[in-house]
Amino acid sequence: MTLPCILLVTETVAASRLFDLFSESALFVSAGVLTRIAGVLLGGGMRLFPGGTFHLRLAFLFVLSLAAAPVAISVAQVQDATEQSFLPMIFSELLVGGCLGLSISFLVTVFESVGSVFANVAGLNWADVFTPGGSGGPGVARLCGWVGLASFVAAGGQQLVVAGLIDSFLQMPVGALAGTNDLLGIPVVMRLIELPSLCLQLTLMISAPILVAVITAHLTATICMRSIAVTPGPGVLQGVAAAVMLGGLIVGSQQWAGHAGGILRTPFEASFGTADSVYPAASQAAVETGG
Repeated sequence: MTLPCILLVTETVAASRLFDLFSESALFVSAGVLTRIAGVLLGGGMRLFPGGTFHLRLAFLFVLSLAAAPVAISVAQVQDATEQSFLPMIFSELLVGGCLGLSISFLVTVFESVGSVFANVAGLNWADVFTPGGSGGPGVARLCGWVGLASFVAAGGQQLVVAGLIDSFLQMPVGALAGTNDLLGIPVVMRLIELPSLCLQLTLMISAPILVAVITAHLTATICMRSIAVTPGPGVLQGVAAAVMLGGLIVGSQQWAGHAGGILRTPFEASFGTADSVYPAASQAAVETGG
C-alpha cells in the first residue's frame, strides 16, 4: 500500500479535498512523518516492545504514520511546510525522532537499572561477571525491568507515548526545525540532555529503601560475626544480603512496581511536553480546523 493510499484512508474529506492527498505538500509532510517515527523506533522506541521483529517494527512505523499523518498535514496547511528544502527536513525529523526515541529508551530502562543496582550491591551479579562469555546482565535486573515495564504498560503508558508522539506534530510541525542554527536550544534536545540525571535520580529514589536494608543487613551480620566466635562459610554474607534484597522486593513490590506508571508518567509527559510549542499559532489553528 503506497503512502498516498494510506493518507487517503485516514484523511477525511472534510479536512482536505480528495486530490489534495496527492499534492506536493501532502507527500512532503508524509515523508517527514515517516522519517520522524522511524527515528523514534531507531532511537529506542521499541524498548516498549522488546523482542520485536523487523516486520513488527515496520508495522508500527506505518500504523503510527497512519495515525499521525492527518494532524501533520493539517498543521502543514497552516504553516506552509513546502517552502523547506527536502534534505534538511529529513535530517531535522530524524533528529527529533531520535531524541524522542532515546527519551523513551532512557525512561523504560529505569527499573532495569534499579535491578542492576540491587544485584551489584547484594552480590548477585558475581556469577555473570565471572562467567567467561556471559551476557545479558544479572537476572534480578531483567526481572525488575520486566516487572516495571509490565506495570507501566498496564497503567496505560504505551497510550501516553503514542498520544505524545502524535501530539509532537502539533508542537513541532514537519520541517519546523530544518532552518534552525541552534540545535542545542531545541526543547526536545534540551530535555534529552537533562534526562540522564533525572533517570539516575529516579533509580536512586526507587532503590534507596532496599539498598538501606541490604547495607544494614551487611553491617549487622559483620558485627555479629566479629563479636561471636564463629567462622562463617564462604558466601554467607552474600546469602544474607540476597535474602534481604529478595524479601524487600517481595514486600515492597506494591510500592515500586505497582506504581511504575505513576512514577514514569511525569517524565514521559515532560519528554513529550506541550508547553514549548515551536509554532503555537499554527498548532492552535490546526486544532481549530479539525487537525
